[in-house]
Amino acid sequence: MFRPPRVTVAFLFAVVVMVPLVRIQDPAQSDLRQWKIAFDSFRSGTQEIYVMDPDGANQQQLTRTPGKGEGSWRPCWSPDGTRIAFDSNREGNWEIYVMDVEGSNVQRLTHTPGKESGNPAWSPDGKKIAFGSTRDGKSKNWKDNREIYVMDAHGSNVQRLTFNQAWDAHPYW
Repeated sequence: MFRPPRVTVAFLFAVVVMVPLVRIQDPAQSDLRQWKIAFDSFRSGTQEIYVMDPDGANQQQLTRTPGKGEGSWRPCWSPDGTRIAFDSNREGNWEIYVMDVEGSNVQRLTHTPGKESGNPAWSPDGKKIAFGSTRDGKSKNWKDNREIYVMDAHGSNVQRLTFNQAWDAHPYW
């Protein structure tokens, strides 16, 4: 009967049991979504975007909608955890914006005067954002002629994907 040396058995035990417990992660590649929850709330008098720890601690307001805007909502993490896409009417019309995870560097991505765009969803590789919009519709009614579009993550190259009389919205990858 074959009996492996005790050192070999101990080594194999260490590799099989201990290695799965070790987590190697480059801090530069850390996914911040593991550590924060993004959400919207009306607690400030306008709908705004916040982040918090998974246990509810360290709640922080990220957006402050200027003027008479109704607010900012529907936060969506980028796949790499460095940016958040969201809807806002901070400039009088519902559009899609992105910001860094600390709430800085807010950039407007869509420009649909007299219409609206919203419900952003990042592609898995972070290169595209899908969204719903009435940009080609006949009226400003939020239920009227909403279609699904996709654009580059910086707001360029907008392409319409659906062509229906029905309401198409809330895309997810």
